[in-house]
Amino acid sequence: MNMSPDAADAWSSAASMLEVSVAAPRLWYSNQRVMVNAVPEISVDGRIAARGWGRWQLPVPPGPHRIDVCILWAGHVKYPCSLDVVVEPGRQLPVWYRLRSMRSPLLTTTPVRDSSGCAFRLVVMLLGLVALMLFALLIFAALHP
Repeated sequence: MNMSPDAADAWSSAASMLEVSVAAPRLWYSNQRVMVNAVPEISVDGRIAARGWGRWQLPVPPGPHRIDVCILWAGHVKYPCSLDVVVEPGRQLPVWYRLRSMRSPLLTTTPVRDSSGCAFRLVVMLLGLVALMLFALLIFAALHP
């Protein structure tokens, strides 16, 4: 299919895409009040492109772009993060925004595993192991007086 240079540029501009994934920390899921009051805002090159949790597909022209993500909470900007990216013509660039803790946002083009609760699970497992060892020690002491 033959296209004029202008039509080809318009087509490749429309085909370039940012796929921005914004996920809440796991601890927030159970608190509906937090989820309703905390609204993510995604800006591309200084213009608001989307608001809300989830995955957003944002058409952009090829080239360099600045992505800004923050959480709007009761009229205040919280957890801001920025990233400069280059989108190739006709390509889709995935971007992930995660709150690793309540004060440490991360915006990246590489997937991020949500590690919320890992430390808690590790502590519970260690306490369970200690309890199991104490129980085994008590059984051993009872059988060998």
